[in-house]
Amino acid sequence: MIKLPELASCIFASLSLSTLVSCSNPIATKTTTSSSDASVAATAKSEASPTNSVTATPVAQVAQATGDLLDAAQKDKLRELSVPIIVPTYLPAGFRVIKLEAGREELRSGSYAYYSILYKGEDDACFDISLNTDPAMLTSRMPRRFMQIPISNKDVTIIYGNVEDKPITMGRFSVPSGSPTSAYMLRTGGWMPSSQEGRNIRCNSISDAEYDKVLQALKVLDFGENTSTNNAINQSAIASNPSNSDNLLSAEQKNQLSQLGIDVILPTYLPAGTKLGSFKAYKKQTSQAADYSFYNIQYIGTDNTCLEAGSGYQSMWQKNPSKMQIDTKVGVVEVSSGTHSRSGTLQHWGWIRKNAEGQSLITGGLSTNGKPCNPINFEEYNKVLQSLDVVNTKQ
Repeated sequence: MIKLPELASCIFASLSLSTLVSCSNPIATKTTTSSSDASVAATAKSEASPTNSVTATPVAQVAQATGDLLDAAQKDKLRELSVPIIVPTYLPAGFRVIKLEAGREELRSGSYAYYSILYKGEDDACFDISLNTDPAMLTSRMPRRFMQIPISNKDVTIIYGNVEDKPITMGRFSVPSGSPTSAYMLRTGGWMPSSQEGRNIRCNSISDAEYDKVLQALKVLDFGENTSTNNAINQSAIASNPSNSDNLLSAEQKNQLSQLGIDVILPTYLPAGTKLGSFKAYKKQTSQAADYSFYNIQYIGTDNTCLEAGSGYQSMWQKNPSKMQIDTKVGVVEVSSGTHSRSGTLQHWGWIRKNAEGQSLITGGLSTNGKPCNPINFEEYNKVLQSLDVVNTKQ
């Protein structure tokens, strides 16, 4: 796989009361390829549906989906392939499963498994996640970018451009638990069934930001969830393991925050099992520029995960970061995902652009004791981001 040179990106800031660290252009924006300069010579074919397939019954459209939306029968069908099944845990608003294909291709030299799950949203937008599916076009002349994602130990190669005057984006990757010769693909702007039986048509692409969210939130399907044999057990397990719905701060800690003279932005949702790790609150004492009020609250979760919310950040280094923007109640959050340069672990760093205090929500990198910690999965991280609010510290 072709890789970009390793580079470090200065994006936000290490918590410090020393002189401010200057970072030019801390947030990079990926240029969107226009139809005029990204048009490529491509041959695209309509994709015929294999005979060994299962067509899903569309489910009711929802405002925001956070699961794969597969039913028990579909999961049972995928289980028969005996290969890792990669599925999304985040879906853009209104998307639903409209088609699933799964089976084995028999060859003289052996056989291989394949599957494809097609999701459709409003305005004829669609994306599909698949294993061993031919992109059905020439891609050698198309632009490429690269991204790290939690489920793969290698960078995702993302190919994008215009085909037949419509944008298309395809990310191809492997997973450690899969076959070395197997390739997974997340594609948007591909093909979907039309009203004319046996004919497929091009669909519209989701935005780059939404595509990156789906890509970051991919996971290996756990067949212990919602299959026909144990759905009741799974539902009772969820009920007995509620998530935290508060920031876990005491009355005294909230009182300290109320004296800082700045807005305090904290999550009101935390993943189940999260505990308070450390608490710091400092009130500005002098008029010097290097002296300012800040707060820093770190949480510890299961599986050596960590989460940090705070203000006063100035600079932070990540290797090969990918960036996206996420809308929240407190404004646009610019999220940078990359390898922490010191710990070597994946880190998601969200900078709240609306505020001037350098406020951020970080997961992964280093924990309270300075040792490497893991990020929570991107689905949970997005839930925490969406729960951010200006905390009422008055008691």
